[in-house]
Amino acid sequence: MQYLELIKDLSSHLQLPEIVTDELQRFALLFDEMYLLFSPELVETGEENIKVSAVLGQLPDDEGQAIIYYEELLCANLLGHGTACAYLGVNASGEISLMANWPLQNTSFSMFGDLLENFVSHVEHWKNQLEKMQSKESEINSLNAFDTMRA
Repeated sequence: MQYLELIKDLSSHLQLPEIVTDELQRFALLFDEMYLLFSPELVETGEENIKVSAVLGQLPDDEGQAIIYYEELLCANLLGHGTACAYLGVNASGEISLMANWPLQNTSFSMFGDLLENFVSHVEHWKNQLEKMQSKESEINSLNAFDTMRA
């Protein structure tokens, strides 16, 4: 299945107006209160893949806390924990994303739908993980503030 064909089927299946892409054939789709970004990608063999990504959150400003996030993300990437063959990344502004790259050759719309559903589940999982880490960070900061006041 070709990328543009897949987009047209996705638009129809989700009963959306026709999806409009930019000059690089990328588009964003609001899905369950999160944006999924889609773009085509040609691989070395000349075959077409589809790249899907979603922003999960932001690294904390505190460098020590950011290192804890990096360790968690690197461990998940290395061992494949909770990523389902997707990968976690951090851009220069500290946004944490989950990204997947799927071949389109011999991929039916049904197969793509299953991949997308699985991806969304993993995005939700990682958003929850980051929220838990942020909660722990807030608790630690509160305890440190309390200790400082007592001293």
